[in-house]
Amino acid sequence: MKAVIAAGLGWIAATRSRFLMVGAVLCALLPPLFSWPELPPMPAPAQAAWAQYWHDILKLKVDNPAYDYTRDFPPESNQAKRNFRITVPLIAHATGLGMSAVPVIRFALQGMLLVCLLLAAERACGDRLAALGAALAVAGTYVGTSVWMDEWGWFDNCAQAFLLLALVVRRPLPVAAAMLAAAFTDERSLIAAPLVCLFHAWTGAGRGARWAPLAAIPAYVAARAVLSLALGLHNASAGIGTYDMVSLNLRAFPAGAWSAFEGGWLLVAVACLASFRASRPVQALLLAAAASAPVLAAVAVTDFSRSASYGFPAVLAGLALWASLPAGAPGTRDRIRRWAAAAAVVSLISPNLFVMGRTFVQSNALVRLLGASPRP
Repeated sequence: MKAVIAAGLGWIAATRSRFLMVGAVLCALLPPLFSWPELPPMPAPAQAAWAQYWHDILKLKVDNPAYDYTRDFPPESNQAKRNFRITVPLIAHATGLGMSAVPVIRFALQGMLLVCLLLAAERACGDRLAALGAALAVAGTYVGTSVWMDEWGWFDNCAQAFLLLALVVRRPLPVAAAMLAAAFTDERSLIAAPLVCLFHAWTGAGRGARWAPLAAIPAYVAARAVLSLALGLHNASAGIGTYDMVSLNLRAFPAGAWSAFEGGWLLVAVACLASFRASRPVQALLLAAAASAPVLAAVAVTDFSRSASYGFPAVLAGLALWASLPAGAPGTRDRIRRWAAAAAVVSLISPNLFVMGRTFVQSNALVRLLGASPRP
C-alpha cells in the first residue's frame, strides 16, 4: 500500500503542470469532504431572507462603487465597515454584468487562490510533495472552504487569493499592487503584511519585494484618504474592541486560535523550533510574533475565525524558514515532507470550527449524510 501511495505522489509531483492541476483539484475537493462549509444554523426561510438581505446590501455597492454605506447604516454595523471593500464590487461594476458577475469573480479568484497556494508552497521549500502537504493544510481551514459558504458577500477567499498572489509575484510593484487589492477587498489582509515580508525574505526575494508588503500599508491609508475626500466615503470603525466583545472572544480563544491554522500550527511550531536549534532565534521570534498578530487581533471583532484566518501566510512562511536553514543532519527534506503530511492530515480530518459569537462545528460530509451533524 505504501508503495502505491508513494508511486501516486511521485506521479503527481513529476511535472509542475500535473502538480498544479491535480493539487488544485485535491485542495478544492478534499476539505469540504471532511468539513462541510456552512454558515451558523438558521431556519431555511430565515436563511433565504438573510441571504437576500445581504445580496441587496452588496448590490448597492456593485451598482455604485462610490456609494457611502454610512449614509444609511450606523458606523458600528457590518454594512458601514464595507465602505472601502470595493475590489469585487468595482470589478463586477466594470464588467457591466452587475450582481451576475459576483459569483464568477468569487470562483475565478478561488481558482487563483488554489494555484497560488501550491506555487507559494513549492517556492517555500522547493519540494512538491512537501508543498502539496502544506497547501492541503491551509486549504483544510476556512481559507479553503470560505468560498462555499459566502452567502453574505464577505469575499474572504477573494482577499486571501490576492494575498497569495502577493506571495507568488517577486517584483516590488506587483507585490504592493496585490497587497492593495487584498486590502481593498478586506482591510484585515494588511495584518498579514509582515508574514508576506518574511516569506519573501526566506525565499530569497530582492530587497524591494521584501519591503513592498509593508509599503502597501501607508499606500492603502493614503488611498483611503483620497477616496474619502473625492467621493465622500466615511471611515467606520465603531464597535471594535469593546469590553463585551473581547471578553466573549477570550473565552473562546483556544477554539478561535486553532481555527486559524489547524494543522498548519504544526509547521509553524516545528519551524520555530528548528530555527532555535540552528542558532537563529531572531527568525523564530519574528515568525512567532507575526503569526500571533492576526490571531490576537481577531479577539477585537465578532467574527473571530474569519479574522484569524488572514494569518494563514504564517504556514507558508514557516515552511520557507525551515527550508532556508542550513542543512544539519541528513534527511531534512524527508522531515519536512513528514511534518507537511501530518499538518495536512490534521487540517483535513479535524472539523473546522467557526467562532462568531458562538463556536460552531462544521460536520464532515459523511456525518452530514447520516443526518447526525454535531450540535453547536
